[in-house]
Amino acid sequence: YAFHSIFGSQIKFWNITSFIREDWKEKVKNEHIIKPLAIKALKKALKNLKSPEEDPFIQVSRVIYVYLKDRFFLSSEHLDPLSVKKTLKGIIELEHLDSLIRILKLCDAGRYGPDASDAENTILDDARNILYRLDSNK
Repeated sequence: YAFHSIFGSQIKFWNITSFIREDWKEKVKNEHIIKPLAIKALKKALKNLKSPEEDPFIQVSRVIYVYLKDRFFLSSEHLDPLSVKKTLKGIIELEHLDSLIRILKLCDAGRYGPDASDAENTILDDARNILYRLDSNK
């Protein structure tokens, strides 16, 4: 999409659909393979989940929110389960969205109450699983 300004120069509009489509393609530049942005988001998230921190609930929620921001090009990583559900509804499969919201709510419960203590041992694996499922949802 483009138009000519009153000065005769061509100005291009930014097209979000082509931006996202282009970011899914692997590119070769100077014999180096540049991975798509979404793959980088998954790789970064999985790396951040490798070494457990003192509070796994804070770690998992932080990693997931940053992943969602990077993977789906959201404007902020400061999200909550409700805004995630609202933003990603219709973009990812409903089953994946429900699992994601469940994990995010569990992280909130783990941070703010004793209800999630049973899930403390499995939360990192659950987060990895949902990240892989979300990433396969293209």
